Amino acid sequence: MSNLLGQVSEIRQQDAELLRQHEADDKKKFFEIVLRDHFGKTEGGDAQELLNVMQMLELTETDYANALQAIDQVCEAAAEQQRLDAAMKGQPKRYREARIKMLTANVDVKRFQREVHDESKLPSELNAAKQVVKDMAESHPMLFDESGQPLALLDPAIKQSKSERQAAAKQYSEQVKAAFDSDLQRKLVTQGLAEPE
Repeated sequence: MSNLLGQVSEIRQQDAELLRQHEADDKKKFFEIVLRDHFGKTEGGDAQELLNVMQMLELTETDYANALQAIDQVCEAAAEQQRLDAAMKGQPKRYREARIKMLTANVDVKRFQREVHDESKLPSELNAAKQVVKDMAESHPMLFDESGQPLALLDPAIKQSKSERQAAAKQYSEQVKAAFDSDLQRKLVTQGLAEPE
């Protein structure tokens, strides 16, 4: 390449760089004006300067409206990111605690359903027991007094049987509670929310 062509190539590169620099400056000026307009802080010469810059960049009113809209979109997106960044502080702990509460609540619902079921059976069980006593009074009248109650002589045996039945019911209730607690512990361990016992 001749020395002259080399100089031409260099001038072209410099011109292209100057054009890029002017375009970058014009874009910067354009967005400065758009920002001032968006925030209601326009200055006296902004209209003429905006017109000049838009002509240099070959921008339309639609481009200007899009730039205004972009500011809202950027602000909203950045605000949402910052909100979520702030929310992430402590998230692993809160997430873990929420999962534990959810699993505990699920087991509690089953536990309460069991309690409701057991309590709902009591009236019919009592009626059935009364019927058995009534039938016994008819079939073994010598073991009952005139009012239809078992003889006082049977009170110690009745109290003993009642005590044994209450102990068995209490033991059953504790076994049911332990089963629910074990189920909860198993679920927590399975999901990595507790250490195996």
